[in-house]
Amino acid sequence: MSRSNSVLSDVIDVVSDQAKVERAQVSPTTDLSDLGLESLDIVELIFALEEKFDIELDFNANDPDAASIANPNSIAAAIEGLIDEG
Repeated sequence: MSRSNSVLSDVIDVVSDQAKVERAQVSPTTDLSDLGLESLDIVELIFALEEKFDIELDFNANDPDAASIANPNSIAAAIEGLIDEG
C-alpha cells in the first residue's frame, strides 16, 4: 500500500470514528456534512487527525480554504502536503 493509500485509509478510519458511523459509510469523496458532522465535531476531527499523524492542521472554519477538509480525499491531500513539508 502506498503512503497515499495508507494516509487516505487512516483518514477514513478517523472520520468514521469521529462521525460514529460504520467505516463502509465513508468513501474518499464522502462530504463531511453528509455524515452529520457539525462545527464542534469538525474541531474534534481536526484534533484527532493531528494526533494520529503528529501534525498541526491550520484550520479556520471561516476561511474559504476550509474546503480543504471537505472530504477524506481533500483531508488526506492536505495531510500529505504537511508530511512532505515536514
